[in-house]
This record gives sequence, C-alpha cells and structure tokens, in this order.
Amino acid sequence: MTDRLKYVLFVCLLLPIGCSDSGTRSAGIPDPEPKQVEPAKGGNKSDMRVVITGEHFIVKVTRQLSNDNAFQIDDIFLVELRRPGEASVELNSVTYLNPQTIEGTVPAGIAVGTYMLGLTTPYGLTGTLADAYVVTVGDTGADTDPASSDEPDSGQASTDTDTDADSDTDTDTDMDTDADTDTDADTDTDTDTDTDTDTDTDTDTDADADAGVGHWKCDNGTCLPVYENENCGNGQCDPTNGETNQSCPADCDVTGQETLTCTDAIDCVFYDWPNGPVGGSWDCTSGQCTTDSTCFGSSCIEHWGQTPETCPSQCPDASCTSAQDCIFNSWPIGS
Repeated sequence: MTDRLKYVLFVCLLLPIGCSDSGTRSAGIPDPEPKQVEPAKGGNKSDMRVVITGEHFIVKVTRQLSNDNAFQIDDIFLVELRRPGEASVELNSVTYLNPQTIEGTVPAGIAVGTYMLGLTTPYGLTGTLADAYVVTVGDTGADTDPASSDEPDSGQASTDTDTDADSDTDTDTDMDTDADTDTDADTDTDTDTDTDTDTDTDTDTDADADAGVGHWKCDNGTCLPVYENENCGNGQCDPTNGETNQSCPADCDVTGQETLTCTDAIDCVFYDWPNGPVGGSWDCTSGQCTTDSTCFGSSCIEHWGQTPETCPSQCPDASCTSAQDCIFNSWPIGS
C-alpha cells in the first residue's frame, strides 16, 4: 500500500469524520502545531518566501458519494502574521507540501517588529507560534538572484566593468547588460566599460550563467530561471526548490538509472513513467518509487508525484505559486 493511500485511509477511516464536512474536534483531528519559520527574519523592502515546519498540517478529504465515491482534497491553508492591536498580515501563495511543511510568502511593506504566526487548516483548526518572524528595515534576506535584481553598491572599490558612464559614489563596476543610472547621493563620476553582450535585464555573466545551470523560482505567478550553481552539484536533486533534470543535470538527470530511490513522491517525477498510456501518479514507498493509477485533485500536484506524462490533463500548471510548480517548464539554457 502506498504512503498516499495510507494517508487517505487514515483520514477517512480512522478519523470518523475525515471524509465529511462537519464535526472536527470531536473526530479527534488535532490542532496544527507550527514549530519553526525559516528564515526567521526578513526585510520589508521585498517579498520573502518562508517555510513553516511543524506537525498536524492535515488536509481535508471529502468523499463525493454522487461521483462514484471519488475523493476531493482541500489543501488550502491560511497563514497569518499577528501583532497585538494590529490587523493580521496574510501570507501570499501558501503551498501545502506535506503534513509537516507549508510554504508562504511574506508580503513587502509590512511594519517592522516581531510577529506571532497563526496557521489555520482546511478544518478551521488554528495553531500559533509566538515570536515566529522578525521584520527588519530594508531588504535583509531578500531574494537577490542575478536573474531578478542588481547587486547593491558595496561602498568598496572593485574592478568590474560597465558599458555606460555611471554617476555613483563608488569606483565599482556593475556587470549589467543595459544602461544603468545609479541614484547614490554623491556626485563622484567613474567611467566604466561593460563588455556584457547579454540582452536580458540584469543578467550576470559569471561562470554560473555561462554554465547555464540553476533552478526555477516563482515570482508573482510567473516562473523565472535563476542561474547559479551554489546548490547544483551537491549530489541532491531538489525539485521542491525548482531544480530539474534540465536546470541541474548533475543532480537530477536520472537517465538510465534502474534503482528508483526516493524520500518523497516528488523525487520520482524525472524518472521515465513505466505504465505507458495508463496515467496516475508517482509515490514513494519504503524508499522506492512506485506508481499509483489515480490523478488526485483538479490541478497539477507535483509533490504528490504528478507529471505531464502521468496526468497530462492537469500538468503542467499554467501559473505558479511556488518553485515546484515550474519544474516541468523547458529550461532556457544559456539565456
């Protein structure tokens, strides 16, 4: 029996009300217990993606008697940051990964301070974590991937080169592909020469970009490639954070592998589907990739092992809420 089927049977059979719409606490369903937010601190200048870990993040499974007893899965969770006397701040793009892990995005522009976290399950049960997240001024901890933003001036001399004449306080050289005008307060003028020929906005030409490796990220519902090899090459494929067999073949290319090992169903999505035209989902059973003949839900659920090959009517997603929604896009090598 697969891990996913065991979970559904646990919710629907062992919990008396797990497949109905009424009665929660009487059914023995526990309150969620958020225990950690990572990172625990971020600036208020830009959005910050965080991971909440804990226990009892239980999805709601409803048996549809009018639809051949099909299961409908509700994995919509509400995650909020709270401070006394202020309105709660709801996290955006909340994504359920497993009963111990949920992701969400802290929006930019919120007030500086220390916040309690509240997490509400589809059953309406809420758990809290005191002093869960600290908001600071600026962009501390903000995403500064080369595909999305310029590096801030460091105030120190460097030897990089720009194609344009920049008016700034530093003797540095931005490796930008377009004409940049810095807005620093001083009027020191340095004439730099940029040899960058890339036409993409703010795309660095370091070894990472040249190598064409990296991972996907989700930016306001749009999948964007991030060229970097900080994690690519560590021997661990990480599709949950946007690594794919195209973006990081050193870790994720499983061509020709006969032993299909895994720790979660999403670890199996780059293996060749063995069941031909018979669709379904991958699952992970006792550390080995197995198959299931069911496409759960109505959209692509990558962390439950669904792929364009196994569930073509649901995958890939047209938009994204997290990096894993992007892993079936074609990786733009050399962009």
